[in-house]
Amino acid sequence: MKADKLSWALVIGHLLGTCASAQSSDVISLAFDISDQSNPADHWEHLESFHKSALADIEYVLRQELKRIDRVALTDQNGDRVVDMPWRQTRETDGATFTLRLRLRRFSKIFRNRGRYQTRDELSQIAREPIMHEMIALPVLSGAIEAHLVSEESNKTIWSTLHDSSIMLAHNGRFIYNLEKYPGYTPPELIRDYAVPILRQRGRRPSALRMLSAADRWYISNADEDLISANAMLQKMVADLIPEIDANLPLSGSIVSQAGLDEKLRPMFQLDLGIDVGIRNKMRLEVFRSGKSGSKIGQIEIVSVDSASSVGRVRKLERSVRKRGGTIDVGDQVISRQRPPKDASNKD
Repeated sequence: MKADKLSWALVIGHLLGTCASAQSSDVISLAFDISDQSNPADHWEHLESFHKSALADIEYVLRQELKRIDRVALTDQNGDRVVDMPWRQTRETDGATFTLRLRLRRFSKIFRNRGRYQTRDELSQIAREPIMHEMIALPVLSGAIEAHLVSEESNKTIWSTLHDSSIMLAHNGRFIYNLEKYPGYTPPELIRDYAVPILRQRGRRPSALRMLSAADRWYISNADEDLISANAMLQKMVADLIPEIDANLPLSGSIVSQAGLDEKLRPMFQLDLGIDVGIRNKMRLEVFRSGKSGSKIGQIEIVSVDSASSVGRVRKLERSVRKRGGTIDVGDQVISRQRPPKDASNKD
């Protein structure tokens, strides 16, 4: 019987919520503050064009990804005008204001050493043990982006992360021998074309490429392919941040109908927020009275959820509300401050 009541509440609430959600959600103002704090000495010459456009590329990806989130209006770094999604300029941006600070901490080509092993074929299968034959240095792109989401109201960071990423670069089996360990093995034209750029970069940043000294072979990637890989990796790193940014921006909705009582006779209500926007079972949402006062009424805990709506029970009422005999009611606003990212597994 309880399950039937919740199912009917979700069906009815979905219809009501569709009409109410566009009116109940505040539009959040989000500004960007993006900077490149990577060490210029780490920049390879063939990737200079990448570094020159990196900040513009980061902002472009952010705008492309965030414009899909209806409740977010993007502003310039001064926060005084909407510069994206013009249709939102006709709407009141009466929600909270946040700044997303992104710092490109590191982005460079490095090498990682890997041992190549072989076995002693003359020994029996049981007695064979792998022995290292060679140390090879493989080309890798490595990057790190630091992100902070700052509430302008409190001037506090509400979420931050350091996103590290790396990918192996294609080398197609091309290599040169370590010039220090194997002098005379490498033809002059290969030294000119491949060894000199590596040695020049190692001279600028010895600590970053110290692994080359221990390697027997240095594998060579293509400069044009490096540039393509760098752009693709940066775009993916920025896009990977979007689910967590979305999950840490406030999400507001409305109570659209009553949904009966739970087993302890506590009132339940239908909300116009569901799984599609990150709402999950057992999540607790703050409840505010609609209107200019916007006073806090209490808290609701989600007990059932579908794609576009949910049912929550009254978990707590503010002391001042209890004293005057008030309660949560249809039309009140609900706010979820933070949620798990949408792609996080739901274990409920």
